[in-house]
Amino acid sequence: MGVSMPPIADITLLLTLLKWVGYDVEAISMLNPLTLPLLTSLDIDSGLNDPADEEGFFSLCKRSSFTLQYLRLAGIPLSLPRLSTYLLAMPSLTVLKLSSCIDNDSTDGFLTFLTYDERQPVLPQLKELSIYRPQARFSAWVMLQMVESRWPSTPLTEVWIGSTAKDSQVPPPVLDRIIGLVEEGLQFRCNFSWASGSDKIFSQSDESLSFESDDASDYDSDSWANSG
Repeated sequence: MGVSMPPIADITLLLTLLKWVGYDVEAISMLNPLTLPLLTSLDIDSGLNDPADEEGFFSLCKRSSFTLQYLRLAGIPLSLPRLSTYLLAMPSLTVLKLSSCIDNDSTDGFLTFLTYDERQPVLPQLKELSIYRPQARFSAWVMLQMVESRWPSTPLTEVWIGSTAKDSQVPPPVLDRIIGLVEEGLQFRCNFSWASGSDKIFSQSDESLSFESDDASDYDSDSWANSG
């Protein structure tokens, strides 16, 4: 019979930045003893898509009561109600990157939640937003409404949205408006199938607008999640 390990004592660390990558069964549970009250930047890559990691993440947040400016999560399933409640209480956030966290059926709901309304502002300081979810079918109009609600009246300057779904379509009026937003200075990248059948990368460099083809079959979710 093996010797059981004693429980790890609770530890308070005065870190301002934490980057955690774990690809085993104890990915998030390894953080359970930690309390991080001064944390401003949190980067967790579970890689497991284990539903138990959701509780681990929110327990860390509740325990630490930190005020984040940067949050990147990958491979941690998050329910829309809990995520929405948490983000409403985190107005200090300037960068939000979520990779394979939101359920495919909740992506439009999340974009609607992020649509800016001064009567109940969500993430008023947000400058950079990155969302990736395999096979998610983002509604072009919902996506555009969210972006327009934040540009240029909020600090948002960069938007990255990606999916490997092949049957998403973007109506020409939405495409034209996105081009207009990029010409105004918004940095926008969206990887999923357009009406033309190819993916597009929108970027502005040296005051010029450029479009590049991007094959979704070669899509790298890790590089997407770490981009920007």
